[in-house]
Amino acid sequence: GKIRIGGPNGDSAIKKFVEGDKSWFYDYPDKRQSIGGRFENFIFCRQEHLTILTQSFLQELLESAGFTNLRFCLPVKETNFPDFIDEMVLAKEWETTYDAPHTLLVEAEKV
Repeated sequence: GKIRIGGPNGDSAIKKFVEGDKSWFYDYPDKRQSIGGRFENFIFCRQEHLTILTQSFLQELLESAGFTNLRFCLPVKETNFPDFIDEMVLAKEWETTYDAPHTLLVEAEKV
């Protein structure tokens, strides 16, 4: 089977936090003024997200579960499984910053 998993991009969030780029973060779900508060909003979203997702951590989890052919993709723009992910799926995704995407997306296979 094939999967496409997406979640808050911890790598981009860490990069933008270190750069001090408060504008990259939204004030959702809570109105936070500080970059630390916005970082917390993005990563944990009122405890709806239980952990931070980074490429290395997601790769570790998927490989330990037996997935292969992992490929990280840009939201809206990329898929490595065009027979599985079509334009209708990509159109439901959202992104504004492709140099530091908000969504971490990976596709993988399991036989």
